[in-house]
Amino acid sequence: VKLLNTYCMLNSEQFYAPIHDAAYNGKREAVVWLLENRADASLKNKDGYTPLHWLAKKGLEPESDLEVMAKALLKYKARLDVRTNKEKMIPLELAAADDSSFPRRLVHLLAPSFQAREERADELTD
Repeated sequence: VKLLNTYCMLNSEQFYAPIHDAAYNGKREAVVWLLENRADASLKNKDGYTPLHWLAKKGLEPESDLEVMAKALLKYKARLDVRTNKEKMIPLELAAADDSSFPRRLVHLLAPSFQAREERADELTD
């Protein structure tokens, strides 16, 4: 587990971890595997980006891979309220930006209120 959350270093600064690289490059199977093996779904890179921030900012093709990754990150408790260091934006704000390729039909997944509702539903069914 420790290695899954170990950062690659750049000039003695924590740059990114495997989960960031997998999300940034759209590697669906790698993201799911890392999460299943206890990678931190909310781990921030040096700029404060979590894997969900990368998905929100870049979008991905095929859209089905993006949906699988976003849902997997949420299943493993990715936080939707984390803000980037510079822009101070949550994933939802990045996805809603004009330059984002994130599919509009999936934007609701990034809403903090959606996550809270899903967690309440999980508690009621447990």
